[in-house]
Amino acid sequence: MRRPKRILRKLAISLVTLAALLLIAELGLRAAGYATSPASYFDSDIGYRFQPNQTRTMFGKDRVELATVVLNGLGLRGPEPAGTLEPGAKRIVCLGDSFTFGWAVGDEETFPAYLRARIAAELGPGSAEVLNFGTPGHNTENELAVYEKLVRPLEPDVVVLGFYLNDLEPPFATVPNTDTWLYSAFGRTALLEAFHKLLGPRTSLFRVDQTTERKAYVRAFTQNRMAIYRDPRGELGTPYLAACKDALGRLIEAVRADDARLLLVAFPGRFQVDPLRTARGEGKDEAQLESELCPVQREVETIARENEVPFLDLLGPFVDSAVHPYHPVDNGHPSPEGNALSAEAVFEALRGEGWL
Repeated sequence: MRRPKRILRKLAISLVTLAALLLIAELGLRAAGYATSPASYFDSDIGYRFQPNQTRTMFGKDRVELATVVLNGLGLRGPEPAGTLEPGAKRIVCLGDSFTFGWAVGDEETFPAYLRARIAAELGPGSAEVLNFGTPGHNTENELAVYEKLVRPLEPDVVVLGFYLNDLEPPFATVPNTDTWLYSAFGRTALLEAFHKLLGPRTSLFRVDQTTERKAYVRAFTQNRMAIYRDPRGELGTPYLAACKDALGRLIEAVRADDARLLLVAFPGRFQVDPLRTARGEGKDEAQLESELCPVQREVETIARENEVPFLDLLGPFVDSAVHPYHPVDNGHPSPEGNALSAEAVFEALRGEGWL
């Protein structure tokens, strides 16, 4: 009897010691910056997604706190879809990347949240449900997959597609085995995040299986990003523009086949807005500068026009804004003021189309 008791006692001590070491490691890794961004996984149908039902604090440069993010049961920001809507109410779904998600702002400071509040103030509470399906890192191909898998079953009345220049970028490669029970159970821990980032690429369990051609295709975009933005029809940009145009065309067809309406919204980059704001302040001619800086928006506008889709370019509102529209710390994404003016422009576009 004594021997089993000693074995159990040693086992209990070992388990407690292991738990304590894991706790110390977890706290140390959190202090080092792991487990700050929302825990994510790769959906084989969609790509990069966030784990559902989590609350995280977003940090910017030098660990400056940006905002608190609350993710719902779909791993998305904002309210989940309602089971039923009030009679006559519209369901508006916002697709996009980190600009739509609202990377640097609070839950009520994203452009879909401001749009929801603007519609309620103008047309009354319950007149429209506005859902945020934006996910950082997504491009048009990912957004098409989100529409087909998650949005289509909701039968939306209106889809607002937020386009940003890096939608020309190839989608993130899918990392296998991150949609398993292990990631569902422990994906929010710093231990698992650190293992995945530091050791994952060295193990076959998490190794991304890409062809040499695919790796070169992705690497070429990363190395030539700004050249592609400046000349999307050039030799470097043509393959990426063609892929984006194809995905965008398929998304337009899918929304139209479901008898829904699509508004295509183009967000400008700060590298476009700041020079134009400076030129305006100095009384210089903006037209030539805009043509040099913004050819991607013009390509997207052409695609929209060819497909008879309403197009909203937010470059003008961002340049015209009395308050600088980008976040002062995370300066690549809009500030609350930038999101508010985006929502106002989208609201006016939707009302102008008679879709509200």
